[in-house]
Amino acid sequence: MKKMYQKLRVKKKMHLEMKQEIACDRVEANEHGTDGNSTLNDSSGESDFGFVEEVDSSDSEQDIGHVSSDNEEPCLSLKEKIIDWSTKNKLTRSCLDELLVVLKSEGLQVPKDARTLLQTPKTVNSEEKCGGRYIYYGIKNGLVKILHGLSPCTLNNLQNIYLNINIDGVPLFKSSGKQFWLILCSFEKFPPFIISLYLGNSKPSSLHEFLDDFLSELEEIIRQGVRFEDKTFQVEMRAFIYDAPARAFLKQVKGHTGYFSCERCLRDLRRIIV
Repeated sequence: MKKMYQKLRVKKKMHLEMKQEIACDRVEANEHGTDGNSTLNDSSGESDFGFVEEVDSSDSEQDIGHVSSDNEEPCLSLKEKIIDWSTKNKLTRSCLDELLVVLKSEGLQVPKDARTLLQTPKTVNSEEKCGGRYIYYGIKNGLVKILHGLSPCTLNNLQNIYLNINIDGVPLFKSSGKQFWLILCSFEKFPPFIISLYLGNSKPSSLHEFLDDFLSELEEIIRQGVRFEDKTFQVEMRAFIYDAPARAFLKQVKGHTGYFSCERCLRDLRRIIV
């Protein structure tokens, strides 16, 4: 407190001395016929407001910098939170559009349209493979997306990941042979995700090419595990799930409706009607 009072006294003393000097300058200016008001205004501006202006300018620059940094980071994190929330809850585009309009009316820096926010690609990069178009998304990418949405408590309790793999074909139209062949993966109670996707007029022409990427990555993550947030999760196979046509295709045997299609039969016998 004493130091503060001493500083105030020094400032008052300096202020009085400056006023006396200004008064002397005014008298001298009047004696010599010069404009005393201009001298008074210039000197008073330097004495009364010079220190204040310097402090205010520095403070304003700090405030502006602080506000801009605060405005940039939360906007980015807010967008990411909205994207994650809308994806998890499977919001329709119209519902998300209405939410963005409300947020924008409250002054938040968000786009007006859901397509701009989600940055939904209009085209998908695919390659020519197995006689059709082929896309490989990956096992690890799908697992990391699921782990990213789990709570810290669930992540701590999770030690091993047991995979369920499903391979199946899906016809698109009755009038043509176009069909999807998908490799899907799931674990625990979480929804399945796509590992790879094939589109063609028939089944993949080469089973080896169709399964090559999947089997290579599966072998790698079983050997090394999946690393996420400084923790390695061991990966093990739990089950391969597919119906009879897919099973016959994967094992390269006759379909279940074909002649002599039983894999367990050793001899082809003729039917005898008695």
